Amino acid sequence: MKKLAVLTLCLVAFYSAQAQYIGVKAGYNYATLQGEMSSGASIRPYHGYYAGVTLQIPMSKLFSIQGEAIYNRRGAQISSSTYGKGILALDYLSVPVLARFNVTRRINLHFGPQLEYRITQPNFYFDGTDPVTRVKSDALDTIDAAMTAGIGYTTDSGWFFEIRWVQGLTSILETDEATLTHIGFSPDYNFKNRTLSIGVGYVF
Repeated sequence: MKKLAVLTLCLVAFYSAQAQYIGVKAGYNYATLQGEMSSGASIRPYHGYYAGVTLQIPMSKLFSIQGEAIYNRRGAQISSSTYGKGILALDYLSVPVLARFNVTRRINLHFGPQLEYRITQPNFYFDGTDPVTRVKSDALDTIDAAMTAGIGYTTDSGWFFEIRWVQGLTSILETDEATLTHIGFSPDYNFKNRTLSIGVGYVF
């Protein structure tokens, strides 16, 4: 009986391993921040990029769980009438866990939560003063949460193409950090990441 149980577990593990699909991907991020700007201040999109790996676990022919580990570069360009232009570039390790629905054999829809961890110290400053006005890294949160939704197209050869929208759920700025708030580009400094991603990948 024990041998039968061990054999069954081995077969299940083997089947599970066979049913998993590992892939790599990379692409372009059209990123910005969602929040209220003060009079005389403005915000423009930031052009970033991403790269990472994917793991797809089919539950049926129509539904899969898809986990990923992605390096994401995103941010925004912020202008102040007093302090000049500032570029906020943020590097994240993003870990989405997605529900994937196969609409057809090639087209899928996917959505789910995404956890993001900032992995570098941002060089955030405004160039309209001499010397430049720097914002301390303490003004930016290390962890962010988001929701992801997208559509993908997979070819018979394993290549896939995807478009995604990532909406941040929490503010990435600390509203009580003096080096940030004295610049005055926002009345409340409640800003969330927003990103449109377009990319290509390959499933092995």
